[in-house]
Amino acid sequence: ALVNIFILTNPSMARPRQITDEQILQTMRECVLQHGPAVSLDRVADLLKVTPPALIKRFGTRRDLMIAALRPPDGDEWLKELKKGPDNRSLQLQLEELMAKISEFFTEAMPCASALRESATAEPDATVWALHISATSRHVHLITNDITKLPPHWMTTHSWY
Repeated sequence: ALVNIFILTNPSMARPRQITDEQILQTMRECVLQHGPAVSLDRVADLLKVTPPALIKRFGTRRDLMIAALRPPDGDEWLKELKKGPDNRSLQLQLEELMAKISEFFTEAMPCASALRESATAEPDATVWALHISATSRHVHLITNDITKLPPHWMTTHSWY
């Protein structure tokens, strides 16, 4: 049978993607957190109803897919809040809100950092990031506990810096 050369060379005729990169990353993240960093790509692919080679084609290597899936989110909400600085509300309220956002970030990031650190595929930068997340999380926990112990007058007379 003859193959139409136009179809083979025209990228617009390629089969449309059925799943997004974010769906792949989310599924990989969930599988790693549930089954550990050694989870097979077969399991991830089965959940997405694709083949393991399709995952590799999209991300290059299993290692690259895992690092992309476990990487912290861009544009941390708590960092945006911190950069804005204080507003007219009570400083205690603002600090409590900020600490809640920081706590939420680390609650999501810590399991990913731990899995990345345990992974044999982690590159040195990823391992350093995982260790940094872990240490920072411990500091945030200590700070959060200390905020409620500050005297009320301190909260009204001090700014972020």
